[in-house]
Amino acid sequence: MKTAYRCSPFPRVPPRPYFSGCTSTSIHVSEEEITMKKRSVIFAIILTFCLATHSFAALNNSGFESGDTTGWTISSVPDATVTTVGTYYSGQGYQAPLNDYFLQLSAGSGTSGATTASQTTWVAAGTTINGFATFDGQDQLPNNDFAFVRILLGATQVAEPWSKDISLVGDYLNTAWEPWSWTATASDNYTLQYGVGNGGDNSVPSYAGFDMSSPIPEPSTYMYVLLAIALGAVEHARRKMNVRKQKGESYV
Repeated sequence: MKTAYRCSPFPRVPPRPYFSGCTSTSIHVSEEEITMKKRSVIFAIILTFCLATHSFAALNNSGFESGDTTGWTISSVPDATVTTVGTYYSGQGYQAPLNDYFLQLSAGSGTSGATTASQTTWVAAGTTINGFATFDGQDQLPNNDFAFVRILLGATQVAEPWSKDISLVGDYLNTAWEPWSWTATASDNYTLQYGVGNGGDNSVPSYAGFDMSSPIPEPSTYMYVLLAIALGAVEHARRKMNVRKQKGESYV
């Protein structure tokens, strides 16, 4: 308890305690306020821990909105093209499905391997990465040109959430934009890889397009957000309580 004194020529009756004509103002700290302060500290500790341990996929230039391939590692075969475009026409018109740009890869003149764009990032378990892809087949069987979206752990492929080839779409045919998604089952450094390649001769290379939306936070992220909101609410309530107590000082 803190006691402040205010001098007065006429002491209040009964003056308790009585100090030579002065009255005392007593500010009591209630059990409710003590509980509120304890909760604030607990919420702060929990929130700090959650933010320190939380991690989600954060690809650099994931949707190619810089207008180039900044942040991506490019591996191309001879005569391949790697570009970011807003529109593209081949049999049907393609427009960036999300914003202004998407990545376009061509198979070039290679007869083995593929033209790829890759990026490695830390992905927490439960995080979902999603995007869009399209395949523009410019060849016919038996030349089975192909395109893919792959997830790698080091040099090991752990998933292929999207793939297309001539055998699936037909000779000289293409696909519309198709959604794909992948959810990490364990936390680790994963590589997202886009690619397109020739499946035989290299006289007519096929193309593929790729775009990506923002990564979806893992489910526990929403718990962290709620914790932050709760902490803010507790702090707001504490401040209001302090204001009311200051206005309601009692003289005893």
